[in-house]
Amino acid sequence: MNLRPTSIARAARRKPGRRAGGPARRPALLLAVAAAGGLMVNVLTVNEPAAQAEPQLESVSVAEQLGLTAEQVPGADSAATAVDSLGALAASRSERQAVQDAAAQAQAAADQAELDRRAAEEAAFIAPLSPRSP
Repeated sequence: MNLRPTSIARAARRKPGRRAGGPARRPALLLAVAAAGGLMVNVLTVNEPAAQAEPQLESVSVAEQLGLTAEQVPGADSAATAVDSLGALAASRSERQAVQDAAAQAQAAADQAELDRRAAEEAAFIAPLSPRSP
């Protein structure tokens, strides 16, 4: 027979005013006290008011903020000057596109030449190894 007391016997020996789950509830109690303490520290130490921005009453253009006038702005002379500069920009863009196209074609030709060279080299290597038929 087992002489160790069973859990039923231990439960019967408990004092009547004591709860069964005492030690298991302490971590939750400690966590609750820590959270409440953290909230109290936050509430009691905040002395500064929230940041407030003053509204800007009038809108100011970027040119005005930089101190530029209509005479200092490049291209503001006339609409013809603006059209001429846009035409030059479009022409330089088309020239750049033509140069890029030519470079792409040259690269494609160089790639094809390299592929052809490798194929010829492989054919020259394989030809002496192949058996000759009578």
